[in-house]
Amino acid sequence: NILAIGNAICDIIFQVEENVLEQFSLPKGGMVLFDKRQCSALLEYLKNHNNIFTITSGGSAANTLNFLSQYGLNSRFICNIADGYYGTKYLTEMQNKQIKLYNTHVKDQGETAKSIILVTPDGERTMCTYLGCASEINIDLAEENYITSGTFFYIEGYLWDRLMTKQAITSLINLVHLKGGKVALSLSDSFCVTRHLVEFSALVQEKIDILFANEAEILALYKLNSLSSENLHLLQAKVRESNLNLMIITRGKQGSIIISKQEIATIDTIAKEAVDSTGAGDAFAAGFIYGYISGFSNINAAHIGNNLAGQVVSYIGARPEITLPKNIDEIEYINEIKAAKIS
Repeated sequence: NILAIGNAICDIIFQVEENVLEQFSLPKGGMVLFDKRQCSALLEYLKNHNNIFTITSGGSAANTLNFLSQYGLNSRFICNIADGYYGTKYLTEMQNKQIKLYNTHVKDQGETAKSIILVTPDGERTMCTYLGCASEINIDLAEENYITSGTFFYIEGYLWDRLMTKQAITSLINLVHLKGGKVALSLSDSFCVTRHLVEFSALVQEKIDILFANEAEILALYKLNSLSSENLHLLQAKVRESNLNLMIITRGKQGSIIISKQEIATIDTIAKEAVDSTGAGDAFAAGFIYGYISGFSNINAAHIGNNLAGQVVSYIGARPEITLPKNIDEIEYINEIKAAKIS
């Protein structure tokens, strides 16, 4: 059983030139929060300039669930969506993927969240997000079917801005552990880490079993300047002195690094041309979680995650229709794995 909690966001993906980022003073490759006025202004500008766009249901944790549900796992999502076009589209697309959605939103209040994703010719994505009603999640813990025995609970770090939502997540973490489950956290973005450094540090130290982060996020969390050999051993020491079982660091074309209490493993990947990096980290998390739950080694789970992310960046959007790598014999770098004698 997979349970995730995150922002339910409709992605509006535009292909743009670099000058659009400069015109709106947007940090390339990052995520900025917009209010309703800023969101409307940017959308109007982009549509008036005839930029190509698509609309699809998104959100970091939801993207990960999208692939996990296709692996046949019982996938459930706690989120907020409102009435109207975007909320209906979101609900329909999630249901079409056999994902059960728990909507905690109060009817007739707010709007479904939107993320305007600007993809430049080099495949890099910059996100401008209007959260609407997404982040105010209020959970009645009497709803026992949220958590069952052995639940794998996946948390999106983007949610850590609202007191109500943080309290709900903390209660769910405690209940998952009480019922023998595992808790995974995605740090989501380096700006999230910077904003909530003290809280994230305590959360990772005390309550998280598996941590997903990209290189920038992990450097921000531990105030490091590089992933040198010395710093990797420092990170392993952090794992050993905490409740963490695994620290998983994604590095784009450089693959990933898995740090456990016993080992540090660097997993290479075959670089593919990036058309759109949107959702690459979400796809990696899905591949790794599938491998982990299936009983594969951490290294083989990371190979599956690398392959899935590598396929996703070859398409526009975070949820392309692709072939899911289900075991180590199905991924394209099988010769490298066999040569390394990884079972």
